[in-house]
Amino acid sequence: MRKESRLIRWIWWIVIVTALFFLGFIIGWFAKPTHQNTANNNDSKKYLREFLDEMQANQIREHLRKFTRLPHLAGTEQNLRYAEQIKTEWLEFGLDSVEMVPYDVLLSYPNKTQPNYISIVDQLGNEVFNTSLAEPVPDGYEDVSNIVPPYSAFSAKGQPEGDWCT
Repeated sequence: MRKESRLIRWIWWIVIVTALFFLGFIIGWFAKPTHQNTANNNDSKKYLREFLDEMQANQIREHLRKFTRLPHLAGTEQNLRYAEQIKTEWLEFGLDSVEMVPYDVLLSYPNKTQPNYISIVDQLGNEVFNTSLAEPVPDGYEDVSNIVPPYSAFSAKGQPEGDWCT
């Protein structure tokens, strides 16, 4: 008799769980909204289309050329001009507001008389490797002056030493 009551109890549990599952399914089916907000949906599709139309290789190339035409080291006048140009373009693109916030940041700039570089020195003091102090001028930049030489922008001066590890 005990075996039969266990079996009946399991059957009841299965029936109850199945009924609750179907009840939840039916409530979920009828609780979902029957209409979509077509105005928001159409606006979203319009903005997505505009965004995707702007994402073309020639447009990206044009923007890159525009903003890399002149050197624009952080904190310089040219960098500020580019920031103002970006602000103007973003407003033209339809952003509600664009704000330029000034920051006081400690920046290190390249020293033309004593350029910094990184080198690897062996145990005898011979330089095995050092970073380049100049780069070849890219095509289209032959007439551009004030090109910043490569430098270790956020490296403190010094001569750290340590064992070579691989």
